[in-house]
Amino acid sequence: MRKLITLLLLIPFLSFGQSSGDGLDIDLVYKGIVGNADQPLSKVQVNDTIILALKLNNLDSIHQITYIHTDVQYNSAAYALISTEWNTPTDAQNSVGNWSGNGMKMVFTDQYDKNAVWAQWQNGSYLSANNDASATGWQVDHFQSVAPTDIGSVEYATMKYLVKDAGANNDYTENIIITMARAADNILTDNTDTNGDGTNDEHVYPTGKVRAHDTQFITHIPLEDLDSNIYVKLDAGGEIDLTKIKVKVIEDGTEVADLAFDTGGEVNITDYIISSTKTYKLQFHTTYTEAEWKTITENAVTISDAVLTLKEVGKFGHGGSTHEFDYGIQYPLADTDESKTINPQDAYNLLGHVIGSFTYYAGGSYAFATTFPIVKTTLAEGYTKQNFLDGVALNEGHEKTIQSSEVSDEINWSAASNTINYSSAILGDVNLSYSPTPPSDALGVMSISNAPSINQKITMNPLYMGNTNRSEIFGVGVAKQEVNQAFIDVNTAIVDGEVVTTLQLTSEQVAGFQLKLNYDTTRLTFDKVEFNTGQTVTNFAQQADDGRINLGSIQQEANAIANGSTVKVYFTGQVTSPVGTVTVFNTDAVNTEGKRLILNLQ
Repeated sequence: MRKLITLLLLIPFLSFGQSSGDGLDIDLVYKGIVGNADQPLSKVQVNDTIILALKLNNLDSIHQITYIHTDVQYNSAAYALISTEWNTPTDAQNSVGNWSGNGMKMVFTDQYDKNAVWAQWQNGSYLSANNDASATGWQVDHFQSVAPTDIGSVEYATMKYLVKDAGANNDYTENIIITMARAADNILTDNTDTNGDGTNDEHVYPTGKVRAHDTQFITHIPLEDLDSNIYVKLDAGGEIDLTKIKVKVIEDGTEVADLAFDTGGEVNITDYIISSTKTYKLQFHTTYTEAEWKTITENAVTISDAVLTLKEVGKFGHGGSTHEFDYGIQYPLADTDESKTINPQDAYNLLGHVIGSFTYYAGGSYAFATTFPIVKTTLAEGYTKQNFLDGVALNEGHEKTIQSSEVSDEINWSAASNTINYSSAILGDVNLSYSPTPPSDALGVMSISNAPSINQKITMNPLYMGNTNRSEIFGVGVAKQEVNQAFIDVNTAIVDGEVVTTLQLTSEQVAGFQLKLNYDTTRLTFDKVEFNTGQTVTNFAQQADDGRINLGSIQQEANAIANGSTVKVYFTGQVTSPVGTVTVFNTDAVNTEGKRLILNLQ
C-alpha cells in the first residue's frame, strides 16, 4: 500500500548560534540513503534508510579528544535506528545506549543558544512519558567513544535510520536533533592542575563551548514510497539533434526541472515525480536557434511531399487506386488547409511553400512550437484515415499532462519502470523524410479512399495558393522512401558579362526536381531564371528574403522531364572569376512513380 503524505518540505536547519573560537563543534551530517549517497534529503521517501554522521571539529589547539558522547533525540514514529558504525582509534571503546525508556524529550532553556548543547544539558530539562504525554515515542540515543589516543576531527559515528510514515498529522519538525554532547581530554601528561600533577581535563572550558554546529537538527516530511523509475522517450527523425530538445517538468504549476534528452531521445524524470496525487505536466522546447530551426523545416518539406500528395488525390498519373499514403498519420500531416480532406490544393500549398511564395505554417511562423507537433506514440501509430475523416484531434501541443486526477493511465506506480513515449515530425513532411517509422503492424490507412475522380480537371498554379486563412496543421510522418538516383550537371561561368549558373538534367524518368541556390550577395545581383524543360512542365523560381533562390520543375501528369533539360540562373555583378560565387544545396527529386530520388550534383 502506498503511504500518502500530504506535505513535502525540506528545511536544512542551521543553528543560529555561531561556532566558538575554541572548544568543539559537532555537525549532524546527512550522507544520502543506503544505495544512493547522492540522494538529496528533499527526495527521501518512506522506507528509505537515511545515513547520518556525527562529525567532530576540534577548535582547541591545546587539547585532544579522547572521550566524546553525543545524545541524539528522534521521533520513533518517524525514524528507527538500524545500525551504527564507528570511525575511532583501534583500541577505542564504543557504545550506543538508550536511556529514554517509555519516552523522553528535551526542553531547551532560553538562557543559552539552542546549539550550546553542553550548557543546555546542564541547564535544560527533559520531559518523561511517564508524566507528560508529549514525550511519548521520543527516544534519546547516547553515542559514546573512549580512546587511548586522539579521536581527532572526524565523523566518529555514522548512523542509519529507517524512514517511517508517522501519519499525515505528524509534526516532522526537528525529528532528529542533537540535544547534548560532552568531550574530554583524558591523557594525563597533556593536562596539569595548579600543583603540576597530571589530571583529566574537560575538553572545553568554560561551560557552553560544545556546540552543535553547523547543523543541529533536520526537519523533513518524507515523500510517498514511490519506487517506479519514470522516463520520457521522444522519437523523431534522424536529422533532428535530440540533445537540443528539452523538457520541463511542471508540478502543480511550478517548474521543478528542465532536462535535455540524451542522444537516444530519452530523459529520466524519476527524481521530479514525487507524488501520486499532484498534477505533473511536461513542456517540450528547444535550444535550436530560430534560424537553425527554420533551416530544418525548409529541408524537411520538399517537392517530394507535394508530389506524394498529388499521387494520393489522383493527380500524378495515379489511376484512382485507394491510397498512396501508407499510414493514417500522413493525412493530418498533409492537410494544409485543415479541411479534413486531402485534395490537390494541399499539394499546391506544399509546393508553394517549397518555392517560397507561400508559408502554410500557422501565422507564417517557422517556430518550433508550431511546426513540430508532439503526440503520444500510441496515438501516432494507431491513427487511421478514418480518424482523420472523423476529425479526431492529435493533441499536438507541447504541454502534456502525465499525472493528475483526470489522467490515470500514464504512470503505473506498481511497475518498476515507466517509459512515456512520444513521436513527432516536421509539419508538411508528408514524404517521410524527417519522421520516425511506425511499426510494420501499425493500423495503416485502412481501405478508405478520399481521392476525387481522375476525370476531374485541375490546373496547377503554384504561385496562387488560395484559402490563406489557415490554422496549424497537425501530424507525424513516416520514414523516407528513396529509390535509385538522379543527376544534374552544374556549371557556373561568365557569359557576356553576366554570371550564369547552368543546371542540366542528365537522368531519365525524373518527373520533378527542386534545388536551392545561394550566391554572394555582396558581389552579385539576381537577375532571372530561364527554363528549357518542355511545354508541359510547370517551372518555378522564387527569391527568398535572405537572397536564396528556390527553383525547380514538375511534370504533374507523371511523365518524365526530358533528359538534357536545362535551367539557367543569371546574375549581374563585377567579378573576374565565377569560382565560389554560387553554391547549390538542398536538392530533391521524384520519379514518374512519385517516389523520391537521390539527386546528385556533378
